[in-house]
Amino acid sequence: MFRSRRIFQTDGLNVKLSYYGPTLAMPPHDHDFHQVSFLLGGGLCEGHGGQAREMLHQGVGIKPAGLEHDNRYHPRDGALILSVNFRPGAGEAITGLVPGDWRWSPEAPSTRLSELYALLAAAPDEAGDAVIDLLARLDPAEPRDRAVAPFWLDRVRDRLDDPADEASIAAIAAEEGLHRVYLARVFAAHFGVSPSVYRMQRRVGRSLGLLAGGTRLSDAAAAAGFADQAHMTRSLKHQTGLTPDTLRRFLLAA
Repeated sequence: MFRSRRIFQTDGLNVKLSYYGPTLAMPPHDHDFHQVSFLLGGGLCEGHGGQAREMLHQGVGIKPAGLEHDNRYHPRDGALILSVNFRPGAGEAITGLVPGDWRWSPEAPSTRLSELYALLAAAPDEAGDAVIDLLARLDPAEPRDRAVAPFWLDRVRDRLDDPADEASIAAIAAEEGLHRVYLARVFAAHFGVSPSVYRMQRRVGRSLGLLAGGTRLSDAAAAAGFADQAHMTRSLKHQTGLTPDTLRRFLLAA
């Protein structure tokens, strides 16, 4: 499944909201435009030059025109991505792009995206300025060299990714023989977000996959691990800037 909707376009700039369905993969390719990608929900693995960047929570990716890359999307949830594409010469100074530059880093732009959606809806003549302002406020950190992950870290992450696992993070830490604060510090150091934020963002990702499959809102909320439909609505709105109804219409569009 693939869904895409153009939100804004000029001669040198376009903004698109796209959903890439579970297990979807794109072979090596490149673009003739620079791209800033906001991963709003779900997950992906992007490869370039023999390296891979995995993002299973909100993040921002930056790559210049002509950079060859491949993509694989989360096998259960797919990926919801807002992409800002602009022609060479139109935005290098804003994003700090240089030839060969390729970055993915944790980022939580939900408030900024809500502002952008509001401007696109209410004042389309100001949309170009809104996009430029969004890009200008990015601060994507370069990938850091990290020590080898401890043996328990992937196990903890898998539990946080499981909507059926209702154990508190404190309980998970205790079961692993870890102090709760120590778990949080190590988790954030390796994945760029805290365990509680990661769990919430993965629930949002799970709900996207369910909504894309036509699941009712209340059932999607329960299956994704939310307390109720209202909890899912708040979380989706905060993370993506869009309501579940809006997202469902987009995901189920013919």
